[in-house]
Amino acid sequence: STSVICKDYAKKYPNKITLYSHKHNVGATQNAKIIYKACFESGAKYIAMLEGDDYWTDPYKLQKQVDFLEANSQCNYIFTNRSTLKPDGSIDQTDYILPELFDLHFLLKQNIMPSTQTVLFRNPGIFQLEKWGHILNKGFNGDWILLFMLTYNVKIGFLKENTAVYREGVGIISKTNN
Repeated sequence: STSVICKDYAKKYPNKITLYSHKHNVGATQNAKIIYKACFESGAKYIAMLEGDDYWTDPYKLQKQVDFLEANSQCNYIFTNRSTLKPDGSIDQTDYILPELFDLHFLLKQNIMPSTQTVLFRNPGIFQLEKWGHILNKGFNGDWILLFMLTYNVKIGFLKENTAVYREGVGIISKTNN
C-alpha cells in the first residue's frame, strides 16, 4: 500500500510533500533524472534521498548531518556507516574508520562508495544537472555519478555513526552482477 500511503501524506502536507508517480515504469535512469531535477529545483538547502527498500535508524541523522555541513563549508556532502539486512535476515554492520573530512581521491583509495541512504548533500542547483545530467545515461549507478559530481574540488564529510539500513537483494543495483 505504499502508493496509497504516499498519496495520503501528499494530501495531508501539500506544502511539504510533492508526490511524483508514473502510470508505467520509466526505468531507473529516467526516474533518477526526474527525482534529481525535482530536488535540485526545490530550493531546499540540503537533500537526502531514501529509496523505498532501505530505512533510517537514527532519528537525529539529518540534524547531525546538517550541523556538520553548517560547520564545514568546504564540504558538499556527508555520509555515515550503515547496516546491511541480508535476505536470510542476518545483519552486517559497516564500520569504516575514516577521518571526518577528506577528498574523493582518499575515498576511492579506500575502495568505499557511500550508500545513498546514508548521504546528505548540499543542493547543487539545477545548473549542475544540466551540466552533468547526460552522464547519468552512461553510468552503472546514477547515485555514484551524483556523488562524484558533488565532490568536484571539495571535501567529503563522514560521521562514524550507523544511521541506516541497506536491504540487500531488494533493489535494482544489488541484483546485478556488474
